[in-house]
Amino acid sequence: MRSFTLAPANRGSGWLQILLPVITVAFAVWIVLQGLSGIDAQTEEERLRGVERAVIRAAVKCYAVEGQYPASYRYLEENYGLMVDYDKYIVHIDSSGIGNVMPNIIIQPRNF
Repeated sequence: MRSFTLAPANRGSGWLQILLPVITVAFAVWIVLQGLSGIDAQTEEERLRGVERAVIRAAVKCYAVEGQYPASYRYLEENYGLMVDYDKYIVHIDSSGIGNVMPNIIIQPRNF
């Protein structure tokens, strides 16, 4: 009967056995972080649209109550209780000076 002996393990592959799982875990973490970043950007965009809808809704309410659109965001803030976080957004209402024409409402995120 023949007996077989195993050859000694190749010493050069030890670093590969350590490096491969580390690279795999790092890649998995990178994929998760990319996904979270995409979700965060999408959420911020939804918040921006929500702020824009709130300002437009307040402007239309002002028109329904007073018969003219507001000339500024401050007017909506003071008379209709509209609140926007100035630390996150810039609100600009560009009125043409004609009270019965809907003003251009621009909401921009503040980028720090």
